[in-house]
Amino acid sequence: MGLLHHKHRAHQPIEDEAAAALRDQEELLDEIATIHKVMQWYQPGEGIRFGASTRCPECGASGFVVSSDTTTGNCINYCLECHADWVISLRALDAVANQAAAATMTTESGLPMRSRHEIDREPAMLEVDEDLAVEATPEVLETFLRQSADEHQGMTSF
Repeated sequence: MGLLHHKHRAHQPIEDEAAAALRDQEELLDEIATIHKVMQWYQPGEGIRFGASTRCPECGASGFVVSSDTTTGNCINYCLECHADWVISLRALDAVANQAAAATMTTESGLPMRSRHEIDREPAMLEVDEDLAVEATPEVLETFLRQSADEHQGMTSF
């Protein structure tokens, strides 16, 4: 009887795990959104550190660190100006850093790689001739630049 009862319970946690994973993903997206809201108050190139006070995501005033816990990976902040509170999490900081690193990656030709989100937008076109244009994907641009460099080297070898 214990085995049957155990098997019956085995199906329930799977659904609970899926719901928990979905909640966790939604929480991470909220935490990432908070990081982006905080970063809007900083100059380009400035960053935030875990455990340090940050600007308020709502009003931009200097925040106050209520608590910082590396075990849970959460730093709770409070704004004395507008009374907002927010959490800076290590996992959100990592996710934002990974997004930034992916955005700065380049192809072999030195052209910046575009994210899937950028590629899904309206495609950029590369005009090959007066009446001919092709979609300017990173691969096409790399081939075009390589071809142009080869032609340029061929012209200078005379």
